[in-house]
Amino acid sequence: MPANTIRILVVEDDSALLRQITKILSEQKYAVCTAASYNEALRCIENESFDLAILDIVLDDAGSGIEILKYLREQRGYGLPVIMQTSMSDDLHCVRCLNLGADDFIAKPVRPAPLIARIEAALRRAGIATPRDTRLQLRDGAYADYLRRKVFLSTGEDINLTVKETQLLRYLAGQSGNPATAESIFINVWNCTPNGHNLHKINTLISRLRTKLTGLADIQSLYGTGHQLKI
Repeated sequence: MPANTIRILVVEDDSALLRQITKILSEQKYAVCTAASYNEALRCIENESFDLAILDIVLDDAGSGIEILKYLREQRGYGLPVIMQTSMSDDLHCVRCLNLGADDFIAKPVRPAPLIARIEAALRRAGIATPRDTRLQLRDGAYADYLRRKVFLSTGEDINLTVKETQLLRYLAGQSGNPATAESIFINVWNCTPNGHNLHKINTLISRLRTKLTGLADIQSLYGTGHQLKI
């Protein structure tokens, strides 16, 4: 398995549904760690590494997906994206999961396109690139690796990127050379609507990334238009 393969933990007690989700994810080049019960999920968490978790809310008598979510947040912090899976329409469960740190929900029956879209969105918010787009070619033989959050130089040296710098670079690169407005940058990098006090955050982040990419790419700030990546 390649070192940069994204690993996803799927916890689901319906064996047919577990096979379906595993097939969907495998076809998208994700590596899947599966668990069919609460205790099996805890063993996976203790012994395996993964980049995202999909948890069924209702499991067995030993514990629920909500309990696994709590355990994940205690053990792995809030950097790990977690998507809850449920057939219930109970808003109280949704609110409780969100309060405990869930990133999103997927409803049963599972359909491939919405599942993959939600996974990719959660990975983007965490600064993790999907298998479809993991590298960005820069000048002089250098490239940015979104998964490892580094810029690798042709000399063999590398430059570390923060999560936000990685998200910013990936978003600007995805604009195909077109300028991105400050508002769109804030929505896609910080995942919330900006206000008048956020401009300083954007300018500081752009300045940091521009310095790290010196000689490898240019980030141009166009008055009244936005910010543009030129390679």
